[in-house]
Parts: sequence; C-alpha cells; structure tokens
Amino acid sequence: MSNGAIGERALELELGRLAERWEPLDPEELRAMTQAAMQGARRPDDGGARLLRPRPRSATRRRRVVLAFAAAVALVALVAIGAVLFRPAPAAAGVRFSTTHGFIVARVTDPTASAAQLRAAFAEHGLDITLQLLPVSPSLVGTVIVISSEGSGIEALQGGKCITGGGGCPVGLRIRSTYRGHAEITLGRRARPGEMYDSTASAFGPGEPLHCSGLVGARVTRAAAALKARGLSATWRPYLDSGNTELSPASVGNFFVIDADSMAPAKVLVWVAPKRANQLGKPELERYLKALSRGC
Repeated sequence: MSNGAIGERALELELGRLAERWEPLDPEELRAMTQAAMQGARRPDDGGARLLRPRPRSATRRRRVVLAFAAAVALVALVAIGAVLFRPAPAAAGVRFSTTHGFIVARVTDPTASAAQLRAAFAEHGLDITLQLLPVSPSLVGTVIVISSEGSGIEALQGGKCITGGGGCPVGLRIRSTYRGHAEITLGRRARPGEMYDSTASAFGPGEPLHCSGLVGARVTRAAAALKARGLSATWRPYLDSGNTELSPASVGNFFVIDADSMAPAKVLVWVAPKRANQLGKPELERYLKALSRGC
C-alpha cells in the first residue's frame, strides 16, 4: 500500500475515534493547530509525494491536529459551495420602461450596462429577451442594431440623433404588452481600443470623428493631410465600387471625397470619385450628405 493510501486510512481511523471521544478546544489553540496542520502536511523538498512522519506526541495531541485539519477542509468546502449557491444575480440596469396604448416602451439609457444587467431589466417586466452587445461606431452606441423575435409584437423605436443608411436611428423597442415570445436583440456598445466596428455610420455624421470637418467634397490631397493631422488612418476606395479596390491617395489626389465610414477608433474608409457628389446625378445622395452636416 502506498504512503498516500496509508495516510488516508490513518486519517479515517482517527476521525472515527474522534466521533467517540470529543474534547472541546480553545479557539486560539484550534487556530494554531489548523495552521500547523496545513503547513506541515507535506515535506517541501519531495514534491509533496509523501506525508511527513509526525514527531512523537500524545494521543490527545494527535487527535486535536487531525480534528483541526478536518475542520479546515470542511470550512473550505462550505465557502466554495456558498460562493456558487449564493452568487448574487446581476442588478437590472440600463433601460427605462413606460407603457402607452397597449405597448411597453423600452429605451436604452445606459449603453455601458452589461448584457446580463439589460436582460435582468427586461425580465423584471416579464419579458424573455436576450441581449447581445456589439462594438459600433460612436453615434450608434446604445442603438438597436438587430431585432430577431418569435412572431410579431416587437419593433424598433426611432428617434435617436444618429444618421444611418436606412434613415432611422432606433434607440429602443416598442413591445406589445401581450407579447409572450422570446426575442434576441442586438445593441451597439462602445468599442475597445483596437477593436473593429461590427456596425458603422458615416464618419461625417453627428457624433462621428469627421462631423463638421468640411471634408465632404474636398479633394483627396487636402483630405489626406487633414486626416493625418487628426490622427486618423485611412483606406481609400472608388465610390460605388463593389469590390475591394484600394487607391493610393497620391494617384487620385484630384478626386473628390464623397463619403467615409468609421471602421474602428482612429480608422476610416473614404469613398472618392472624379466628380463631386452634386455632379453624380444622385439626388438621394445629396439629401443624405445634407443630413450628415446637420448642426454644422
């Protein structure tokens, strides 16, 4: 039989004897014996492979050491179990609710709240909604990116300040008060340093890095210098190009900036063309670019 097995058997026998012969211990003595038992259980120079041979001591002293060791092990087990069973649930946060005309209106008020906190907020109102957070460009933080629901009953609530290609800026949800299905909602969160955006708005829009920069319609040569001065790195592509053609700003210096997308903190994708936007014969593009300059 191995030394480890002999030690375990001896511990079992000793605990059995203790069940019959209990001797109360002073708390200070118990604390000291617990530390001694935990520190002296294994020899430091043998890799912990063998139990130490204890020095000769009285039977009472040996029983007390074994009891102290068993008490320490039991205490550790109770702490571990308690940490699992009594872990606090995430506090609900990040959403303001109101009710109007048979709908629950949920507005995101704290885009820095965690997905667990947001889900807890919906659960408090009896809603089975799972939240996912994705990194987005600055003006989309806290907005609704995707709605996936069982049946009808949930729709985006418009009214934000961002400007998207679809024309709206969803900042919350309208949910029928009778809705009892499951839904999965994706919200925009602030990107971490170096993280690429999963959803983006025009870099010239309100809240984005090039808003009111005056670079819409500027020649590439001027725009390249301005971006560098702002600490932004840029990728240049031909407007309406369906591929991934990249242009050198030196080779298209006389082209004009049509639009730009925020791609990551300090990174933009700039769309250029040999003509200005108002010369491309696209009235909808002109209206969109005019909306981007709102507030400038």
